[in-house]
This record gives sequence, structure tokens and C-alpha cells, in this order.
Amino acid sequence: MKEENVKVVIGSIATVIATQPLDTIKTRFQLGHYKKEKLNWKIEEYGNIRKSLSHLFKAEGIKGLYRGVTPSIIEIVAITGARTVFWSYIIAKHCPSILDYFNVAKIEKKNNELKLINVDKYIMMGAITGSLESFFVTLFDNMKIKFQVQPIENNLYRELFKGNLFRGYVITMLRQIMYCSCVFTSFQYFQLKLVDEDNELYGTNKLLCGLSSGSLSTLLISPIDKKKTSIQADIDKKNNNIKLTMKRIYKECGLFGFYRGSLTHLIKNSIGITLFLMIVENSF
Repeated sequence: MKEENVKVVIGSIATVIATQPLDTIKTRFQLGHYKKEKLNWKIEEYGNIRKSLSHLFKAEGIKGLYRGVTPSIIEIVAITGARTVFWSYIIAKHCPSILDYFNVAKIEKKNNELKLINVDKYIMMGAITGSLESFFVTLFDNMKIKFQVQPIENNLYRELFKGNLFRGYVITMLRQIMYCSCVFTSFQYFQLKLVDEDNELYGTNKLLCGLSSGSLSTLLISPIDKKKTSIQADIDKKNNNIKLTMKRIYKECGLFGFYRGSLTHLIKNSIGITLFLMIVENSF
């Protein structure tokens, strides 16, 4: 395994470990539209991020903060491996013409103005990557969310395999396609705005580029992510399809309901991107 691939894996695992408590809080925020009797925690205890983390730690300890961390780590390693194998080995070695096709896409700066050239190919590249990794995301997100919402004393490893581990596959694929397409395109755009005179991106500018594209993409997928969590949590057996879940969320919470947990998601991703770049790129 190449050194850069090792750094990516280490950076990804460190990111998961550092942000898992925020991910647990995000999941519980997103499920706040359910009736109290259907939940294993008190909704009123989750008023803000600091209060929520404090309550969760007091009620369930470190184990509660890191609910679902094992599936999360396996998921990020699987996604990293799948991306590397697909683009760097299968496509680069056996179908180089495909990479040549995508390399035509770029964002140029001409007369101090940004110009998008064949940007649809960035979107297509993101769609392919999102579709590829949605298999792993669906599988391990189902496990993670079950751990995050069920009583901590339950033997979930046994219960997991009695259910549908690919619940929410369609909406997960939609989320991954949207996220990857937006990240790929917006990263290139912000990169061009922040490069130095030598067309290089270093230190703080690289961080700003990552944070900008990550934040924009996170806000874009927040409603989809909310619906995905509701379906995969499987709290209400009668509400496990996309249309019914959307109607329920809107009826009980309005438009704001689709963005429950968005702030936590943004903070989580910001911390994760910063830590990842510090480890992988040695930017600081």
C-alpha cells in the first residue's frame, strides 16, 4: 500500500474517532420528530450541542458517546479502499481512456474571471463515486444508527442480522451521489479562487477550500440525510418509505424539520476535514 493511501486511512479513522460523539447527537436531533414513547431518550434533554453531549455523557458515559463507532470505522476504511481500487487501479490501469475523458473537465481563470469548462464531467465523476460507495454506506450506516438509537444494553450484534441491513439503499445512493458531485465540483471551484501565483494550494487556503466545499455539500444533502436517518432508524415500522417519511416530517415539524441536526453535521464535518488535512496533507 502506498504511503499516501496509508495516510488517508489513518486520517479517516482519526476523523471518525474525533467526531463520533457529534454524529450520535446529530442522529438523535434528526429523530426528534418522533413521539417520546417511541424513543429511548428524552427529547427535552437535547436542546443544544453542549447540553446534549453533557447529558449523553452523564447518562451513558463514554460508551454512549461512541455508539456505533465500530461500523463507522469499517465504513470509512471500506469507502476509502473502494475509491482507491476503482479509480487508481481498475480505471487507471485497464480503462485509462475514461480518466482522459474526465480530465477534460476543469475550471479555468481567464481575465480574472472564473470559467467552468465541462463541469458536468465533475458531476458525473461524483455520481459514479457516490453510486460505488453507497453499498458500503447503506450497510454500515444501518448498523451505526441502530446502535445510536437503541438501548445500550441490547445485544444488537445479534439483532442486526434479523433485520434488513440494506434498508434505505435508494435514498442513501441519492445522498451519496448528490454529496460527491457537489464536493468534486465545488472543491475545484474554491481551489481556483484560493490558489497562489504558482497555482498551488497550501496550508490555510487548502483548509478553507475543504471547509467551503464540505459545508456547501453538507447543507445540500441535509434534508436527504434527515430522511435517510428516519428510515434506517426503523423506529416506526409503518413509516419506512421515502414519501411517507417526508410527509411525516413536514407535518410535525414543517420545513425546519428537514434541517434538524444540520448545525451539528456542519461542525462535525468541519472538525473532520481539519483533522484529515492535518494528518494527510501535513498542511500546518
